[in-house]
Amino acid sequence: MHFTKIKLAGFKSFVDPTLIHFKNKLVAIVGPNGCGKSNIIDAVRWVMGESSAKQLRGEGMADVIFNGSINRQPVGQASIELFFDNTDTKLIGEYAKYNEIVIRREVNRDGISNYYLNSTCCRRKDIVDVFLGTGLGPNSYAIIRQGVISQLIEAKPDELRVYFEEAAGISKYKERRCETENRIARTRDNLSRLNDIREELQQQLRHLKRQANSANRYKKFKSEQRLLKAQLQALHWRTINDQVSEQEAGLKQQEIGLEEKMAAVSKVTSEIEKLRVQQVEASEVFHEVQARYYKQGADVGRLEQQIQHNKERYSQLSKDLLQVDTTYSQAEHHINEDKGNIDKLNNELQDLQSQVAIEKALDLANSKLVIAEQAMHNWQVEWDNFNDKAAQTIKQMEIENTKIAHLMREVDDATERLKKLHKEQAELPNPTNIAKGISVLENDYKKIKADSEDLKRNLIGIHEQIANQQQQFNGLSEELNNARHELRELHGQRVSLEILQQAALSNNDKHINSWLAKHKLIDKPRLAQDLQVEAGWEKAVETVLNNHLNAVCVDNMEMLSTALQDVTHGNVTLFDTSYKPSIVADKDVLANKVKSNLSVAEMLSHIYVTTTLSEALKLRSSLKSYESVITQDGIWIGSNWLCVNFDKDEKQGGVLQRKRDLQELNKQIQSVETVISDKEKLLQKVKEDLVILEKQREQQQQEFDKLTSKYSDTYSKLNVERTHFEHLQQRGITLQQQITECQQKLATAQEQLQVARAILHKAEQDKLSYDSKREVLLTQGDKYKKDLQAACDRVEEAKHNSNKLIMRIQFARDQSQYLQQGLHRTESQLIDLRERKITITKLQKDAQLLLDSLDKQLEQALRNRLVVENELTAAKRNLDNTEHILREAENNQKILQKEAQQVRDCLEQLRVDWKAVQVRCVTYEEQIVELGFDLETLLQEIPEEAELTEWKEKTEHITKRIERLGPINLAAIDEFEQKQKRKEYLDAQNDDLVEALTTLESAIHKIDRETRNRFKQTFDIVNDKFSELFPIVFGGGRAHLQMNCDDLLSTGVEIIAQPPGKRNATIHLLSGGEKALVAIALVFAIFQLNPAPFCMLDEVDAPLDDNNIIRFCNLVKGMSDKIQFIIITHNKTTMEIAKQLTGVTMQEAGVSRIVSVNIEDAIKMVEK
Repeated sequence: MHFTKIKLAGFKSFVDPTLIHFKNKLVAIVGPNGCGKSNIIDAVRWVMGESSAKQLRGEGMADVIFNGSINRQPVGQASIELFFDNTDTKLIGEYAKYNEIVIRREVNRDGISNYYLNSTCCRRKDIVDVFLGTGLGPNSYAIIRQGVISQLIEAKPDELRVYFEEAAGISKYKERRCETENRIARTRDNLSRLNDIREELQQQLRHLKRQANSANRYKKFKSEQRLLKAQLQALHWRTINDQVSEQEAGLKQQEIGLEEKMAAVSKVTSEIEKLRVQQVEASEVFHEVQARYYKQGADVGRLEQQIQHNKERYSQLSKDLLQVDTTYSQAEHHINEDKGNIDKLNNELQDLQSQVAIEKALDLANSKLVIAEQAMHNWQVEWDNFNDKAAQTIKQMEIENTKIAHLMREVDDATERLKKLHKEQAELPNPTNIAKGISVLENDYKKIKADSEDLKRNLIGIHEQIANQQQQFNGLSEELNNARHELRELHGQRVSLEILQQAALSNNDKHINSWLAKHKLIDKPRLAQDLQVEAGWEKAVETVLNNHLNAVCVDNMEMLSTALQDVTHGNVTLFDTSYKPSIVADKDVLANKVKSNLSVAEMLSHIYVTTTLSEALKLRSSLKSYESVITQDGIWIGSNWLCVNFDKDEKQGGVLQRKRDLQELNKQIQSVETVISDKEKLLQKVKEDLVILEKQREQQQQEFDKLTSKYSDTYSKLNVERTHFEHLQQRGITLQQQITECQQKLATAQEQLQVARAILHKAEQDKLSYDSKREVLLTQGDKYKKDLQAACDRVEEAKHNSNKLIMRIQFARDQSQYLQQGLHRTESQLIDLRERKITITKLQKDAQLLLDSLDKQLEQALRNRLVVENELTAAKRNLDNTEHILREAENNQKILQKEAQQVRDCLEQLRVDWKAVQVRCVTYEEQIVELGFDLETLLQEIPEEAELTEWKEKTEHITKRIERLGPINLAAIDEFEQKQKRKEYLDAQNDDLVEALTTLESAIHKIDRETRNRFKQTFDIVNDKFSELFPIVFGGGRAHLQMNCDDLLSTGVEIIAQPPGKRNATIHLLSGGEKALVAIALVFAIFQLNPAPFCMLDEVDAPLDDNNIIRFCNLVKGMSDKIQFIIITHNKTTMEIAKQLTGVTMQEAGVSRIVSVNIEDAIKMVEK
């Protein structure tokens, strides 16, 4: 792992983004004091998780942000990035896969820090975990800051131990141990809380169980109640259903009666319709006769009125004739007078005859002016008509042009669309090729489906094998657990028997125990431990030997003769193991029942054995005084005595039996251990088979998943191709329809275009003719305007001449004209009077003739009216008869309709009643469904003789039983089940927590064991390396490390160093340079054991003299092959060994900048 570069921005004096490369193994950072060299080391420590501002030479974490200078403003954020080359996979675990590790930390003025690992936001703990065990942890020995070199040597043993833990790589174990202890504490707290909850739940469960039992009884009664209610509703339904049947029969009868009534009404209605037709015909006849009668009456009235009018007119004509004769006489007199006056005026006007030519000239000029104006007016009318027609032609041309442009666009659009449609139709894929592709996909789909089904069957087979193996595994596990349980029980029995045996063979007398301990007899074997008794005879041997079983076996009893004087009270039995008497015992004595390396036969050789008491009593008479007989049950008989001891001390009695039981238990334990071993082997084999089957299943599952995925893809592709094929077919049909429509539209547009062009051509021809005609009309207009102007001029001149005569002849002319007019009027009046007289006479004759004719017509009209009046009377009589018959039929119809309505009302009431009963049936059915039962099933279950009263009584009875239960907590059942499940869950959690606690404690022990081993190995190696490097660094002397206690988990480390020629008692007596050398020797010794990826030294060579500088440089140069050194120094000798010089300058006050020089490249450049 190689530290390649660092990027600083806004950190302390590095305000601008600064990138420092470390390309060589030996890099020296140089520069004047205060230029910011040490800020590089602070930056590295800060990124690696340093949280103490004091360690970064600041008071607060915000102090690492550039705080401004004379020329610079403060910045709001600091950022550092470290780049590591991890191609040698120095970092293991999840980070081994990264060839480059990039760590970044950012902080703002609020003090909030953000960490990033390979551009991923992370925690500080994640950054610290990356470097745990690499020597770059929080207490790194690889980064030596200013002043720390002496602190390293003067550190307390416990503080110095931290560097060894980092070198040993157990710092991560300490972190894990601390986490594990915290987990144990939390687990114990959780366990305590869990026990409290479990106890509370247990109390709740007892209370809920009683409530749940009551709720179950309530639910049972409610179920019976629902059944009875449902049966009761079914009985109601059965009763109501019978009523429904009866009402349906009544409904049918009423419907038949209603149909009969409606038939009668229909018959009467048809008769009424016929009568109405007859009535209409009679009415039409009546009205026709009546119209003729009224017409005759009107003719008679008209004739009478005409006669009266003609009589009045004849009388008026007579009066008018008399008036005309009078007026005619007066008019003749006026004519004679006017003729005399006119003659006088004519004579006067003749004198002015010569001057009348001027007036004629004016009249002629006026008449020409009128002619000119009329010509001009006619031309203007013709010109306006011409302009209207020309404008209509131009408008028609504009309309046709617009229409032609629109049609041409339609033709172009249709042509373009037709081309596109033909192109799209030509570009459509061949459906045959797609159909072939679909066929191929269908075959693939079928094949994949078949393969998938085969794999599925194989998977099912493997699953069954795994289930069988798992069942066998579970069975073996259960058998193994049973065997282990049996083994634990056997071990428990053995421990209990051993405790009892030990208690039985020990002496409770403290005085005797102290005496035995004093003479080193407390650990000597007891007699019972060496005896092997034949099965079944333990009771007899214990009865005989009794207290001797607890005898202490000694090698030489004579040597204890003086010691026995110290025994002043208590009981003690000693057995001499060196005594070997030669006694051959009879085969029927108790000695033959006992096997031992000790001489117990002498005590048992005179005691005979029998199996029963009767046999023993038979031998009693033949016994000698020193002989006796004992039964298998422990009844001991002498020649004159008998001993039966059924109340022995438990600690004394059963010692031999317990010994045999212990031996049997040991055999059973060995047997069970053998069984467990065999079961474990078999279980391991089954487990291995399971693993193999699991692998096969996983492999088959993977293949099945692949096939399933392929199956889905093929199925999707097939659906896509089918959809595409259908779309292409549909698109082809649609395109053909669109092409046909487009062709039709194009043809229509072309036809309309031809018609419009023809109309436009005609309008253009008309426009040309109108243009030529316009020229002619304009020429005529100019001529008429000139003629009109000339006429106006002549009129004005004539008016000027005639105005002179106007005043002279005006009176004469007016007077003559007036008289002439009066004469004319009078003559005209005479003529009119003569004509009027003739007319009136003629009118009198015509009026008389008309009166005669009208009188004849009146007589004929009166005769005709009388005939029509008779016809009207007959028609009226016929109409009245028809209407009378119609009214009788309508009355009959009303009666029948009323009767039908009554039947209908009755039918409707029956239907309402039937519907109400049906609704009740449906209501009962719905209530039965709501109760959760089926009507047909209930009807089948209910007896035919069941009565509503009986079922009502049953329902009331069960209701009372429910009421007697009192308040019921129906939720108690579910709550009890939930609480019970929770209790089981909490019990399982309790077991899991206990197991977890055991696991965590085991992990603690494992961590402690691993920590001890690693720390001891590291200490020994570093001690050896330190002892070797110290003489090299100092040029002699000796040094070593030592632990200040025996506990490897907590022991501190002390440094014992004696430079050449000195015998100092403590490290604190050394000078600053000597302390620096000792620290360098120790750090490099640690590096030789566990080299960190790089080592950063900040002016560690400052207190050294020249000779020691040379030794220091040689040591660094020798170790730089394996370790990357980054040294901050002012010493020229140290600079000389560097392969790369990185200078830090501060040309701008308060701002650091970097100047880097590769020494090898510089040398090559100089040599060239």
